Amino acid sequence: FGARQTLRADCANLVDCVDALTSPRGKSCKAGNNFVKLKQKLMDAGTFRCDTFVNPLDGVSACDVKFMSGTFNASKSRTMWSNDCLSATKKVKRKQVLCNVQEFSDYVKDYKTRILQAMKRIDLAVTEVGPAISKGLRGIVEEDLIAPIDRVANGVTCGLMGGFYREMVDGFCYQGINGFIVIGQSYVACGAMLVFLVLLMYGVWRRAIDNVNKSSVALTKVVEFVKTDGVLPTAPMN
Repeated sequence: FGARQTLRADCANLVDCVDALTSPRGKSCKAGNNFVKLKQKLMDAGTFRCDTFVNPLDGVSACDVKFMSGTFNASKSRTMWSNDCLSATKKVKRKQVLCNVQEFSDYVKDYKTRILQAMKRIDLAVTEVGPAISKGLRGIVEEDLIAPIDRVANGVTCGLMGGFYREMVDGFCYQGINGFIVIGQSYVACGAMLVFLVLLMYGVWRRAIDNVNKSSVALTKVVEFVKTDGVLPTAPMN
């Protein structure tokens, strides 16, 4: 279609079209150049994100876990890691890094290495620290959780029911019978007092009924006298 205008390492080179742009080859050459221009724009763009972590040693530079390495420390019986991007508080801070398409491609390819490095550290941590954590945690659980529960469970027996049962027998049987006796005696006392009350009330009633009967007889005589003589009797003079 024509000679190359540039020599790029990514092969995104434009060409000088030798054919007329209205001819089929000229149109194809022009379309190819337009496509290459888009490719150049993509290849030259530096707006891709290749984020890493902030280096905790200086707080500025980038730190990539793909370079993480570990050395076994015999005195501590564990692996000491470098380039792990962890701060003193065991935290990481993301660092924004812009890159081009080629760098982004390499960045994505290296994710396998980063993941393998991280999982390798986790596996070693489980092997080295796991038993100590398991033993220590089990001891704490046994001492502060299981043992108190066992003590409470061992103390919760039916022995205390004996005391309550004896108190129930005392209350319902012995004390109850004594209470019924007192109630019976109270009924007898009330009956005796009622006899005296009946005699007293009979005396009051007897006096009242006798007065009524006497008044009725006197009234009857007065009525008969009036009917007979037609006048009221004269009241006696004192």
